[in-house]
Amino acid sequence: MRKVTRILLTPQFKVGNDFFAEFERFLTRADRLGATLASHRGDAPSAFSDAGAPLRPSTMEVQVNGEDISPEEFLEGAGWCTIGSKTQANRANAQSNNQPEPTPAPARERTATDSVHGQQQRNVRQQVIRNSKMPLLPRSDFKIVVRPRGGLDVATTGTVRLASAIYRAANIPAHEAGEDTVCSNNHQNIIVVSTPHATHAAKYRQLQAITVGDRRHEVSAYETAPDYTVKGIIKGIPLEEDAKSIHSNIVHSTQPSSPGSQTAQTASATYVRYGGALLRCVLYRKQIDMCHCCGRLGHRMDVCPNPQDKVPRPPVLPRCKLCGGTHMTADRNCRARYKTPYVVTKRQWERRRAAEEAEAAAATGPAGKPRSRSRTSSQSRSRSRSRTPGPQQHQKRRARSRTPRGTPTGDTKTAESVALQMRSRENEHQTRRLAAKRPLR
Repeated sequence: MRKVTRILLTPQFKVGNDFFAEFERFLTRADRLGATLASHRGDAPSAFSDAGAPLRPSTMEVQVNGEDISPEEFLEGAGWCTIGSKTQANRANAQSNNQPEPTPAPARERTATDSVHGQQQRNVRQQVIRNSKMPLLPRSDFKIVVRPRGGLDVATTGTVRLASAIYRAANIPAHEAGEDTVCSNNHQNIIVVSTPHATHAAKYRQLQAITVGDRRHEVSAYETAPDYTVKGIIKGIPLEEDAKSIHSNIVHSTQPSSPGSQTAQTASATYVRYGGALLRCVLYRKQIDMCHCCGRLGHRMDVCPNPQDKVPRPPVLPRCKLCGGTHMTADRNCRARYKTPYVVTKRQWERRRAAEEAEAAAATGPAGKPRSRSRTSSQSRSRSRSRTPGPQQHQKRRARSRTPRGTPTGDTKTAESVALQMRSRENEHQTRRLAAKRPLR
């Protein structure tokens, strides 16, 4: 009978470590000890005969402080498993899951093409809006928009010749015409006349035709809404109503001013009285003009400078130049054709400015000083205040404690009033700049 040497190894597990990791290291030490004994003695257990062979729980008897266990309880069938291999397998699976799936070549080409088309559509929309802006004109003047017809190209004709033709058609004397301003919008193919005189504005509104060279062109003129006003839309007006009856039904004793004459700060009504009926009024949104004659963006079909360049309707599925949708460019259902109203842009700018001021006020203290103070200065102040105060100091401290924290003094109120005045001036300047960038229709 072969003699078997029984080795008693007491495992020492540290508190807080992983039990399975400590147990794995314990078995590794036992394996190394068995290999050492096998090299010195020939009667070592068969489990320790090979130094490089891994530990086999089925052929090894291990004694620990506790109950004796059989080899069957230490096998994988009893719930034991190797943590290292499982962790590596989970790590490999996680890495394989984190890696993005390879995109097929047609899908990559389609994604790149869509991104290029989207950038081109945004560039086209921004270019149309930028070219439609008008220069800064006097805010107190009357502004009349003249829309030429009959293929008159404003860009090739020139502003000087157009101004002379308008003055002659309106019977404005030469010595009085110098006070008026004529400006052309080449992108929209319209003419804008600014005048400080109401009599001149009435004459410009009655224009029906102008003569440029030897050719007579029909025009339509109308006066734009004054500054600091918004446009509203009401629906449900009968078609047989004329402009005079519509104005009399909107402007009456119950409603002395029409919604179009309200300022942007007070235009908050959503319903308008039309005679005795109450109609809903929605904010007017400017649209990007699309010519269905020549197919170009920026102007309408009635003022098209090239009416002979007719573009036939596409027989295939159309594609919008503004949003890339499967519809005609600047279709009535296209959301990209609408511009952001000026009153909405102004409110967004004011909210953004108020948020920035609130963040700046939160970063500073109530007296305008930063909240973060050095530790040395606070310690020095605490040392200076640790002295025994006199009766006058007690009175001063009590008076100071009665004032609630954050209550501004006289100097602080003056500084705040000056800051408010500066903010109002900045808002007024910013409003003028935004008003100068608005395209006239």
